[in-house]
Amino acid sequence: MEHIEKFLRIASMIGFPVSFDNAKILDFGCGSGTAVVEARAAGLDVFGCDIADGLGSAPRALVEEGVLRTIDMSNYEIPFKEDEFDMVVSHQVLEHVQNYDEVLLEIRRVLKAGGVSIHIFSSRYTPIEPHAYVPLATIVRSMSWLKFWAYLGIRNEYQKALPARKVAELNHEYLHTCTNYLTKGELRRQMSKSFATVLCVEREYLAAGKGYGPKIAKLPFLPYLFGALVHKVIALA
Repeated sequence: MEHIEKFLRIASMIGFPVSFDNAKILDFGCGSGTAVVEARAAGLDVFGCDIADGLGSAPRALVEEGVLRTIDMSNYEIPFKEDEFDMVVSHQVLEHVQNYDEVLLEIRRVLKAGGVSIHIFSSRYTPIEPHAYVPLATIVRSMSWLKFWAYLGIRNEYQKALPARKVAELNHEYLHTCTNYLTKGELRRQMSKSFATVLCVEREYLAAGKGYGPKIAKLPFLPYLFGALVHKVIALA
């Protein structure tokens, strides 16, 4: 629920206020649907979609009701009708997108006129790749680099008992087939094909958070560094 609320606050900050009471929201790449379940319990009209593997542990009742739906990868289409949502959001999803054209066109299709789409995802220049846990593996993906770190003992939570060579092979395959870390310029070019407005909103993301986030948002350059080294936060309209 927390990150759905944060999306709502960001939308309001950038001039696209979305009503808490009657807005319809899509969590694109919702995984097991935890955020959808929490948001609906709080009274929000939130739906979710993901690939079949992502929905594997989702609540069966919500799948059967159509609240959570599976994306058909053989004929790519978000499984909702046109102009259905006031806001489409994603969290840690876009770094996995291999074909931006088809994904963004589909998000545009299901988004209502005047709606907003906001996405939080790992930066290309984050020091530690967040899936393999290998330093600089968002950019450096050679087998020799991955082997070096595997032999030093770097593992993610699923690789603890595996030998170094196997870890490197798995990371090499995953990074090359399941991740796609674009530069800021490449992201803007891709997104501008489908959306007239493309905004980097890391400052608003920090300001909408808790703890040190609002303080960091007020400091010069730090929101920019956050976007470059931690998470990109992009709003589309």
